[in-house]
Amino acid sequence: MQAQHTDQRPQDAPEFGTLDKDGDKAVTLAMLLSGETFSQSVAFPVIVEGWEKKRSGRVKRAYLKEFTESERKKLSGWHTKLYRWHLVSGVPRQIFIRPSTLQLLQRACAFFGAI
Repeated sequence: MQAQHTDQRPQDAPEFGTLDKDGDKAVTLAMLLSGETFSQSVAFPVIVEGWEKKRSGRVKRAYLKEFTESERKKLSGWHTKLYRWHLVSGVPRQIFIRPSTLQLLQRACAFFGAI
């Protein structure tokens, strides 16, 4: 008889949030950050406030040049959650995030902060 693996991580609830999907079953490195640490590491309100500016003109050209198609797709998917955290519910107490996700969000904050 083979033991079944169960995912022991907390589910997406008001006290826990995630920015990464678990569609694949590959082993990945991830971090569990407090909401306060995440907010200090990623100034995500900058992304939320500057999001609409990326749709036209100089900012659109710079956005297309700065981020690859897959990065733009990821940012677009995360924008909804970041918007909700910034303007509706607040940041969860804990956030499960991959280092690559954190790095991309920090790049996006730098981009939107510079426009």
